[in-house]
Amino acid sequence: VGRAATAKMVPAWRGMSLRCCQFACPRGMAGLRFSPPQRRQSTCVQPDGAGPAVEHAPASSVGSAAGAAAAAVPWVGGPTAYGPAFEVHGSQIEVLETPDEFYATLSAGVRSATDRIGLGSLYIGTGPLETALIEGVKDAVKSNPSLRVQLLVDHSRGTRGQPSSANHLHSIAAVAEEVGSTRVEAAMYLTPRLTPLLRRLLRPPFTEVLELNHGKIYFWDNTVLLTGANLSHNYFTDRQDRYVVVKSPVLADFMSRYLAAISAMSTQLGASTVTEHPLQTDQAKFRAEAVRRLAQVVDASPETGVVADSDPCSKPDTVICPLVQAGSWGVRRDEAASVELFSKLRAGATTFLATGYFNLTETLTQNIVTQCKSNFQILTAAPAANGFLGARGILGHIPAAYTHIATKFLRLLRQRKQDSRVQLFEYERAAHTFHAKGLWGYDVDEALPSFTFVGSPNFGERSANRDLECQLAVFTNNAELRQALHDERVRLYSFGSRTTLEHLEDPGRKPALWESLVTRFIGPFF
Repeated sequence: VGRAATAKMVPAWRGMSLRCCQFACPRGMAGLRFSPPQRRQSTCVQPDGAGPAVEHAPASSVGSAAGAAAAAVPWVGGPTAYGPAFEVHGSQIEVLETPDEFYATLSAGVRSATDRIGLGSLYIGTGPLETALIEGVKDAVKSNPSLRVQLLVDHSRGTRGQPSSANHLHSIAAVAEEVGSTRVEAAMYLTPRLTPLLRRLLRPPFTEVLELNHGKIYFWDNTVLLTGANLSHNYFTDRQDRYVVVKSPVLADFMSRYLAAISAMSTQLGASTVTEHPLQTDQAKFRAEAVRRLAQVVDASPETGVVADSDPCSKPDTVICPLVQAGSWGVRRDEAASVELFSKLRAGATTFLATGYFNLTETLTQNIVTQCKSNFQILTAAPAANGFLGARGILGHIPAAYTHIATKFLRLLRQRKQDSRVQLFEYERAAHTFHAKGLWGYDVDEALPSFTFVGSPNFGERSANRDLECQLAVFTNNAELRQALHDERVRLYSFGSRTTLEHLEDPGRKPALWESLVTRFIGPFF
């Protein structure tokens, strides 16, 4: 009925203390609490096909199985220290490998959906693959007008060029009107930082530097696909990312509510209409309303505890903790959870960190270099694997800017005598670019990881301070899931080569003086 956990995980974070860095609430909003996550019921058929159906028990009464899984979560404040938490069995999680597998899984899910579809991305491309995916959504709406469809992209990125993501959203809204569906929501998040004046002064892509909806959240029915990949041709073919599929009704419910909260603060698109949010030009009121709506979704009530969502015939062995970040709104849970984790990792443990764009925040840099005891192996894109390589104009110099940032980091490691404990690797693979991000944590003397972080954040300045981000922290005792995560990490790092300070300071690699000077000023926008 379910795979038993065969590997014992020894926490690498004993003694971790809770840090209450969650919401910086606008005036008058202190003490705001979230609604408890809705519990769903599930049945379990006994192996012989007979016997009564068994209901999911509330988290407070799941028993020792739930307690064993929850104990793997590092935060002393419990799994719900930074938001809701869901217990599942490792067999409910699948790790995909390639961009084409990502596309095939997403396309099949959209076309098979009977209850709901959610596509939340930075943007949707306009090529044949993207169009086929959108046609699948339209067909689903035509065949089932009661299907709920939630579409969310960023306004600045989603209106760049013609045609654009907006064309897809308008077309789906038009199909909904044709069949009389009232359950299609098409929205584009427009940051209030982009004031009417700035909209007149800035031209794409420079309208995107202030803030973006950067989260990538895809779901159909009760299946969630978390990744850092956008919905465009390169991400479906040769732009390597990570892709984790979770079959969980309560996680799908959470992601649906999360998308709804962001969409409610966004520009709404109809078949031929565009309606901006009424608070779009009032940043203070917009931020207060955004925090209020997000709080209704993301907070976890202490009375609710961890929500069990595994097959009741098997013991839950995995805990999933969604982590959100909206630095411009004062919401910094993902950053706080990462800092808390890094601060308590044990000496001798090894943490692998991947980011397509290496620009760690000052907080994370100091934490890794001066406080964290774990070994770190960081994987980022080599210039040849950076998606901006060959771009026109100033954007074509972005790979050199990341080289400057990496050089500065390696100099700090050398100064602090930490360049053996913390190492930097660059991903380079023929005909591929690198966009993967996340963590894999291996405890002392453990051959398999016991936790992973997967989603949209890059652990950088933009992710922490500007963009809207979401990822999953997954802590598991499940041997097969741990093996799958290990295999994923090995595949990605097999294309990485260690880079050194000497290599980056070589004349053939060293950025031009003006590139380094400019990077010092524009670093916070990366």
